[in-house]
Amino acid sequence: MKRRARRARFDREPNSFKIAWFPWITVMLAAMVPILPFVVIAPISPPWGFMLFLAWRLIQREVWYPWAGAALGFYDDMWSGQPLGSSILIWSLTLFALDLVDRRMLWRDYWQDWALGTIGCVLALSAELWIANQTGGHTRVIHIIPQIALSILVFPLVMRLCARADQWRFS
Repeated sequence: MKRRARRARFDREPNSFKIAWFPWITVMLAAMVPILPFVVIAPISPPWGFMLFLAWRLIQREVWYPWAGAALGFYDDMWSGQPLGSSILIWSLTLFALDLVDRRMLWRDYWQDWALGTIGCVLALSAELWIANQTGGHTRVIHIIPQIALSILVFPLVMRLCARADQWRFS
């Protein structure tokens, strides 16, 4: 009896809805983190939506369509309070840059993924700050250094969680 149950589990097809939509749903939920009721005096929360977006792209090359950066960036702009279009531009350019990196690199390992995630987070946060300052904000770069540091330190954990979720997605 147990053998049949085990065999049936291995012979079944993976859920196509779970495979196609789980990365989208996780990034959309992570993009909603800025609306949680936490009161802080300085920006310390990493860009969770962007980090998950980046982690999914680094783990599974084909997980995002070419237009996914624009769609998910628009969704992030709606929840983060950034000027409309800033995340659309940043996330689309990130996908384009990672496609170029994938064409140049024959293989990647843990350290290279962490470096790519670090560069992506630092550039994305800096670009968002610059765009916000161009549209009327007056924030200095020193105020986002804790946010950048926390993003760099937490990114391997986000990658690990995405890898576990990716295993579950295909089970």
